[in-house]
Amino acid sequence: MDYMLGSDFVMLLNQYEMTGNSARFDCTAVVLVLDTIHNMSYTRRDIKPNSILLDA
Repeated sequence: MDYMLGSDFVMLLNQYEMTGNSARFDCTAVVLVLDTIHNMSYTRRDIKPNSILLDA
């Protein structure tokens, strides 16, 4: 997979104004993904917007 500049969560936060609904949706998606990864016995300690890759 190639790195695509602007495909991280920080870029999205900087370019667009988030509404309450979109913030809830994005937070819920991140929590569900982290829970799924944790259930697969994978641990991630460096959780920050810069390390969240957006994929459609």
